[in-house]
Amino acid sequence: MDTTDLEVQHPAPLWLVKPCNTAGCSVMIRVLIAQAATVLNCKWCRSNQDYNTDPSKVRPLMLNSPLISTDEFGSDLFEAIKTHAAIRQAEKAQTLYAKKGLKKRQDEATATIAALLTALKHVLSRNAIAPSDLKRLLAIR
Repeated sequence: MDTTDLEVQHPAPLWLVKPCNTAGCSVMIRVLIAQAATVLNCKWCRSNQDYNTDPSKVRPLMLNSPLISTDEFGSDLFEAIKTHAAIRQAEKAQTLYAKKGLKKRQDEATATIAALLTALKHVLSRNAIAPSDLKRLLAIR
């Protein structure tokens, strides 16, 4: 055995996950065990900032709007939206497979589209979706 082929593997560092010590802060801190005694607060508390200050990650809070159930929204409309989205996704996959020359995958996507269209027609045949909602749904391309 040649000793030039041997490598020394260093053990993985040991981490500790603990809550921030600031009152009212619910952030969990991941620190090396060797530094656990020195790191007491999260980086946001240490810099006097709010957690999650990126506006793109903050979801709007709708205090005056109650949550709507699927029954209130309309189970048929919900199913139609899901099925329509699946059709759009399958169409995009079919186009991609056609560009790449993957005939078998393209045929599978075509079969999926046909099955989803049948399911969508079945949902729409119940006539339980408002015409305005139906027009908006079918206008999405």
